Amino acid sequence: MEALASGTALGREGLAAAESAPDSALGKRLAVGEGVDGKAVTVAAQAGDETAIEVFKLIGSRLGVALASYANIFEPEVIVVGGGVIAAGNLLLEPARRELEARALRPMNRTPVVAAELGEDAGMIGAAAMARIELEKAGG
Repeated sequence: MEALASGTALGREGLAAAESAPDSALGKRLAVGEGVDGKAVTVAAQAGDETAIEVFKLIGSRLGVALASYANIFEPEVIVVGGGVIAAGNLLLEPARRELEARALRPMNRTPVVAAELGEDAGMIGAAAMARIELEKAGG
């Protein structure tokens, strides 16, 4: 999933979109020598740039395919999405939810998909909490 639906993937697809759509906000950034990364794609999409929004639809759709498989296998009550790319909120989550609904088996295709409350730090905080638990188990 990291290769296809992460902030890095968002930046990579945003750069490709900027190259193919020079009149878009992303294309204009590229033309003046500014970088096109995940943050730039997010800002452009939030400002309404259609090219950037299409990039989010692609990344969100890829995420949704993975979430559908996850839901079918593990049958979670909810799926929580974190990481830096979650700053885009529904720009990412809506296409992911649509793909989950279309691909997952019933009733798992109705699994709620929500943004992590801790945002991009959720994974780091969770890893630190798990490390602390393991240290306490080991008597440390």
